[in-house]
Amino acid sequence: MPTIKMDSKILPILYRFCGQALRYPDSGWPMADLQTRFQEILTIVKADEEGQELSRFFAAEKEESILETLQIEYTRLFINSYGGVVAPLYASVYIDGILWGAFSETIRERYLRSGYSPDDTNEPPDHLATQLEFLALLHESGRPTEAEQFLAQSFRPWFSRFYQRFSAGNPHIFYRVLVELIDYLTLEEEP
Repeated sequence: MPTIKMDSKILPILYRFCGQALRYPDSGWPMADLQTRFQEILTIVKADEEGQELSRFFAAEKEESILETLQIEYTRLFINSYGGVVAPLYASVYIDGILWGAFSETIRERYLRSGYSPDDTNEPPDHLATQLEFLALLHESGRPTEAEQFLAQSFRPWFSRFYQRFSAGNPHIFYRVLVELIDYLTLEEEP
């Protein structure tokens, strides 16, 4: 994806979209809206090649089979797979070596200090989607410096390891482009 200057009003929308797309895909997902929004986002970040690849996937399948394909792939990548989970979505797995490790509590405390209470209390607070939603909230409330601190101290230390495992798992185009977008959005900006 080419480097572009991101509008501060669009950044929380992008984070929120990525966070929502990293939740388990269920029948409540509006597929047509998801496809349209994803394509619009890829246009904004000038990821034309990725947009074309994604368009071919959506055009080749019926809505019901798209959902099933995404559910199967989500499960394989992030929940359970022969030989082990490809890339768990939890920071503590990469930092502490276990789910619900000390890093989960560190992130939860950071959320609380910032006035954020995650909607999904069934998931550990260090779930990638929850972290992206937190970044969206920080940008929406005009706290980009706090967002950058969170990225530097709590996000980037583990995300590169997740990204490597994820990429090695031969992910489906939908998730590959999604995680590439997250990587692009969260990269440290050059001085």
